[in-house]
Amino acid sequence: MVTQPRDGKPASVGNGVTISFEAPDHHAVHAFHEAALALGSPDEGAAGPRAWAPRSVAAYTRDPDGNELAVYGYQAESLGMSG
Repeated sequence: MVTQPRDGKPASVGNGVTISFEAPDHHAVHAFHEAALALGSPDEGAAGPRAWAPRSVAAYTRDPDGNELAVYGYQAESLGMSG
């Protein structure tokens, strides 16, 4: 997906660039975020549920160039739900 930065400023490294990964489950989202923080990446959003996507969990950090990294888990079982 390609969109404009939410803050209305020009797109640049660190503003308007998000690289996203799909995780197989809730535990993988947490593991990704914990590993990134352990390596010195900043916390840009703790692992947890996201209201904008039912049954999702997500976490955010940044790479060394400042690009936002996101990991999402959309599986019902990732939150202990079924169906």
